[in-house]
Amino acid sequence: MSVGTLSAVGASTLRLHGDLEVRQAAAARRAVRDFLDAADAGLHVVVDLSGVEELDAAGLAAVTSPVLAACRGGRAVSVIPPMAARPRRVADQIGVLPIGTG
Repeated sequence: MSVGTLSAVGASTLRLHGDLEVRQAAAARRAVRDFLDAADAGLHVVVDLSGVEELDAAGLAAVTSPVLAACRGGRAVSVIPPMAARPRRVADQIGVLPIGTG
């Protein structure tokens, strides 16, 4: 898994690429939490999973858990779902995406 960030006026994006499975779950959770903690509270925050190639329930939970906590705390957060067929199917089967508050 690789992680990248992008900032624009009014928004900040965290992009995750590659595999997001149980082996990468702890690192992904840390990356998402650190990103959310560092982002200006007034910014719309986006977690972009469109580059994820492999996904399992542990990887998806590692991302969605801190995102849902941020949403409950009033943050404007959206998640862009995976684009590849297999990870998209996993996300669809689990049923937690889409997430979006703004």
